[in-house]
Amino acid sequence: MKLNKQVVKTAMEGAVLVIRLSGENRNSLTSSQYLRTIPDFFQEGQRPGCIAGDKFLYVDQQGYIKQCPELPPIAHISKLDEMRTEFVCIPRPIKRAESPDGGPLRYRVVHSASLWKPGEKPVLRRQVIEGDPGLSI
Repeated sequence: MKLNKQVVKTAMEGAVLVIRLSGENRNSLTSSQYLRTIPDFFQEGQRPGCIAGDKFLYVDQQGYIKQCPELPPIAHISKLDEMRTEFVCIPRPIKRAESPDGGPLRYRVVHSASLWKPGEKPVLRRQVIEGDPGLSI
């Protein structure tokens, strides 16, 4: 999603101002290195190399789900029906894999649990997607 040039220009001016003010006042927890990426975010729709929302999600202390701690929430954990995570196990790499896929895979497992009410015990479900976990799980 490309934004118009005026929005990008305004973002760049804002980033420069915030960097200057945080340097003068020493009251910003955000690094100037990060702040310099703001114009790229507005120009490209994300920071270069950023995997937020693709590889992970952030859940804040109030339960709001965000693609990145710096972005507005996209949902609240109370609205979810299920929590799900995938675990991938590879053999201990003795040498660098020569194949583009990163090398062999021991197993891939999906763990999931439906949300539970206060006082109930969560029920963890496990599904082996590929490989053999043996005694690992």
